[in-house]
Amino acid sequence: MSEHHSDAAMTESTLPEMINELNGVLVPDEELVRIREFKTMLEEVQERRDAERSKFEEIIKQLEASVSELRESSTRASAEWRSFEEHASIMKGMENEKFDLAKKINDQEATLSMLESEIEELRRESEVMENWDIEEEVGMDRNVLALQLFRGMGFVPHHDNDEASAPITSLLVRSAKRNVAASFDIDHEALQNSVQARYDLASRLWTAAN
Repeated sequence: MSEHHSDAAMTESTLPEMINELNGVLVPDEELVRIREFKTMLEEVQERRDAERSKFEEIIKQLEASVSELRESSTRASAEWRSFEEHASIMKGMENEKFDLAKKINDQEATLSMLESEIEELRRESEVMENWDIEEEVGMDRNVLALQLFRGMGFVPHHDNDEASAPITSLLVRSAKRNVAASFDIDHEALQNSVQARYDLASRLWTAAN
């Protein structure tokens, strides 16, 4: 399948046929579930991260207090005090433990940042559905719902002519994040005969939209 940049033409009379064909490739309902699952996962990760971070910060404070106390104690002369080597070893161990805990917190911050970056585009896509009450929209025509979703995500079909029955020959996909557009040829025969072809097309479309 080839990709090229082009302007896309579309009229309202061509939309029903376009929607029927795109419904076989992209399933808005499943994408909505996937978006909500990602949002729920992010919230759960954030809660776990905050709880663990608070725990680590408290441990670090306790370690810092212990290190400070040891440093103050080291200035006092005492016959019962441990040797300098033992004292230095204990302080080094506590410093290392504090460093390891701080590093773990930083690693968690990096992991969360990657997750947030990964779902940033899903947030953008979900904005078109934020105000929809799914229960109230059950009666909405599937084609109308799909059309609103596809337009909101930057998918624009192209036909060879203005006939309502004309098949889609290409699909223009716009990426708001990268400010670029990519056009994909639609091979109807391959899509009808191959599950892998449908999967590959869907993957390319989502990659282009991100």
